[in-house]
Amino acid sequence: MKATIFIFFFTIFSIFSYSQEGSIIEWNEARKLKWSDYQGVINKNDALGYVKTVYKIEIFPSNVQVDSQDRVIGYKQLTAKAIFFKNKSWVTAEENLGQILQHEQLHFNIAELYARRLKKTIPRA
Repeated sequence: MKATIFIFFFTIFSIFSYSQEGSIIEWNEARKLKWSDYQGVINKNDALGYVKTVYKIEIFPSNVQVDSQDRVIGYKQLTAKAIFFKNKSWVTAEENLGQILQHEQLHFNIAELYARRLKKTIPRA
């Protein structure tokens, strides 16, 4: 059962498995999102509104194997991280959005919470 949950989260959160130096922010309690982090190209046809925040939970290393007893093989340091993508996130008019940045930070914080929960569910070999 744990392997099924693990594989589900791995699949869902690794759909865009890529990393670009300088264009990502790993969640850090001391580092809050800023409007200047939103460097993506604005899509005026996007129905989401004035801001788009793109983040995911990524599992490192990404090539994970699970044995027949649902234990992760060979990765004692396997971890999950919440990552924000600067080049995919955008904002239209930051000066008029008030508390929306705090709201977007809360989404990123929740992603970190789930990354931590995921780390606790990873069975060890």
